[in-house]
Amino acid sequence: MVGREVEQAFADVIVAEVAAGSSHALVVCGEPGIGKTLLLEHLAGSAEAAGFFVVVGRVGRDGQAPHLAALSAGGAPLLVVVDDVHRADPATVELVDRMLRHPPCHRVLLGMGLRPQYAPRRLLRALRAAERAGTLSTVELGPLSPDQADALLDGRLPDPERARIREESGGNPFYLRELARSAAEPSDGPDGSGPGVPSGIVASLREELGTLPVSAARLLTAAAVVGDPFEIGRAAAAAALPEGEALDLLDELCSRDLVRATEVPRCFTFRRPVLRRAAYRSAVPRRCADARARISPAEPNSVGLGGHTRQGPQAVRLLTAALDAVPDADSATATRLRLAISAAHLWAADHEQARSWASRARGAAGTDPALQGAAAALLAGAARRGGSVAETAAAADEAAALLDPLPDDVLASHIDALLLLGRSEITIEWPDPACRHLRRALALAEQTGQVHLLPEARSALAVALTWTGTLAEAARSGDAAIAGSRSIGAPDSRLRALWSRCATAIVAGDLPGAARLCRRARGLPGTTPEIAATTAEVRLLAGDQDAGIAALREAGGGTELPLIPRSQRPYWFALLTDVEIRSGRRADATVWAERAEEAAAGLGLAGRTGWALRAAAAVRNAHREHARAACLALRSAELLDGAGNPVEAARSRTLAGIALGAAGQRSRATAELGEAADVLARCGAAGLGAQAAALLRGIRSGGAGRTARDVLSPREHQIALMVATGRTNREIAEELMLSVKTVETHLGRAFGKLGVPTRAALAAQVRAGI
Repeated sequence: MVGREVEQAFADVIVAEVAAGSSHALVVCGEPGIGKTLLLEHLAGSAEAAGFFVVVGRVGRDGQAPHLAALSAGGAPLLVVVDDVHRADPATVELVDRMLRHPPCHRVLLGMGLRPQYAPRRLLRALRAAERAGTLSTVELGPLSPDQADALLDGRLPDPERARIREESGGNPFYLRELARSAAEPSDGPDGSGPGVPSGIVASLREELGTLPVSAARLLTAAAVVGDPFEIGRAAAAAALPEGEALDLLDELCSRDLVRATEVPRCFTFRRPVLRRAAYRSAVPRRCADARARISPAEPNSVGLGGHTRQGPQAVRLLTAALDAVPDADSATATRLRLAISAAHLWAADHEQARSWASRARGAAGTDPALQGAAAALLAGAARRGGSVAETAAAADEAAALLDPLPDDVLASHIDALLLLGRSEITIEWPDPACRHLRRALALAEQTGQVHLLPEARSALAVALTWTGTLAEAARSGDAAIAGSRSIGAPDSRLRALWSRCATAIVAGDLPGAARLCRRARGLPGTTPEIAATTAEVRLLAGDQDAGIAALREAGGGTELPLIPRSQRPYWFALLTDVEIRSGRRADATVWAERAEEAAAGLGLAGRTGWALRAAAAVRNAHREHARAACLALRSAELLDGAGNPVEAARSRTLAGIALGAAGQRSRATAELGEAADVLARCGAAGLGAQAAALLRGIRSGGAGRTARDVLSPREHQIALMVATGRTNREIAEELMLSVKTVETHLGRAFGKLGVPTRAALAAQVRAGI
């Protein structure tokens, strides 16, 4: 037994003393999995080696132990081991009591495994009496130290994984072994434990909860949904319990050592971090869904509301019923329920009701800055959904002023408000505050074990980082969000993680990667118009233009894209403008550019105006109004730079370089293309960077900013487009019924004409196609 050397030596001493002529009892106490049974097994082995007659038994679920009264060792010292003695029924307790007071013979050692929190009071009285009489010793087994835990893990896992397992297990040996096994062989068994929560731990907890009152189990499930640590008022709201009753039930949970008090008033934590996830997994799914529905989620469609797109009305009904049951309408619990009702309406895309309930919650929040800040964050989310930038900004300002000063231990119960605030700040082009709030939300979720919020925080952070051009970190955050959403078994959260990662891949120029992410997202619940539009964008960039346009119109609900939030429409109209220009349909492109301008008007967002101006510039350039196009593109770049989006600004500079080159202003074209190429390379936008660099080489070699469509033959351009979709030369040859050699010849000519060295650079040039 790793880390139990002292306890083993003590057991050996007890065996020696009993063998010498005395009788004694040894009780081994501790939580499940801490090593009680292993120490009793060591005791039995030591006694057997010393010539004891050994009887080992365990109290069954019926409370009965082996027949102890008739035991006889025939003159040899006797060891009787009774594990799980806390389960003992009255008759067994009577027998143990008698053995402690009147051993059946000399040289009797009674070894017992005990969880005191579950033991009958009479048994505890008997044990205390024997301890006072000096005939009983107690060994309390605590968690292993970090060094002991590492010794148990035996170096089988890398350092970061060992550190995570040590933290999750809390030093419990059984949890350490199960988590290590799960890390090596992820499980997703029929018991619903899912990856990252070993089935053995889930089964152990279910056994532990077997005698728990139903209402206490409901509160424990609600606490698991809220997070670790959890605030009792929020857990009560999630369980739809009056706070007074919840406090009584909390006493029961604490007495059983399922949860423990922290130094923060009203804040409690699970006995071990992994138990919070095990409790979440072992609960009835509907109970978890109802609890999630009663607390304020991070975002509509988020894991905080159960992840089912049809649950909006059901959530509102549950929350309203819970609010009606609260006796004090001005209590903190009632305010939290109003916040949750607001969030449920926001989730159901009813931003007017969301605003109304958030306003009521803010009015009832009194002087509590955490509740006031949560209400303001919901108001920002409602205004964002309603398309009001000014209201979003005002509410976001208020929420930040209230939430930023809060200490971590208070804000840990309102991580969802930080997430909603960060998402709102992304929409109104405040990338730096958004990143700050989302990073804090992520750190708090990690510190407090609120793993259900981690994918949402990482997905949102990936979107904010993509806007700022920090693409490598955005990709890492998106990948972590995908892995985390899979580990908690939340398909809708996984969908959003795949979407955010796909958006980053598009900006980075990794079209094959974006296509793979779209394929992984098929069939997952929770698709929104924005997610469907991104899938259509991948098809458009791959050259499937007519089908891509149709898919984008369907995602947006028609030509005007009414289903897509107004603040996002300028981007999609600008994209459609570029697609139509690449297809040679300048009249259609002009219509889309006008729609982009109309959508951006009145928003007061520099980036959105920048997208609209770039669409107008592309149309002017297609009509050979190159000087006007360059002017519009440079103004677009200036606005996008001011909005903190360097990649999009560089795209506009690239267009400006093309227009300036076509206008014969080679020195200015070289400057703009050079700056664009440098920025794109620094941000990690490889595809766009390769395009700008290739155009720059063309200008320097005497070209005039011509595009791939201008330079390549129809067959070369067709094959280059297929390369841009990620197809191999053999796949292209089979589809076009050509030989591989012919495909290679066409590609070689395309490389030479465009001055690009790689397939990625060729793909970027072709996709640009402006």
